[in-house]
Amino acid sequence: MQDDLNRLVKKPPAEVSLKAAATPVAIRAKTGLERKQAGTVQGEEVTAQSTDGLFTFIVRVVKG
Repeated sequence: MQDDLNRLVKKPPAEVSLKAAATPVAIRAKTGLERKQAGTVQGEEVTAQSTDGLFTFIVRVVKG
């Protein structure tokens, strides 16, 4: 009887193990490409999200 009651008792919820989402640091400064930039480009930043909602991308769209 005691074993049956222990199985019916609701267990506490699990602890949250994932850290909060954060925007990653850009790697452009680490590649050396920032020294090759010669001018400015007409464009706009667009935010896109994956179809499953897991990823968010911020891209610069160049207008030609």
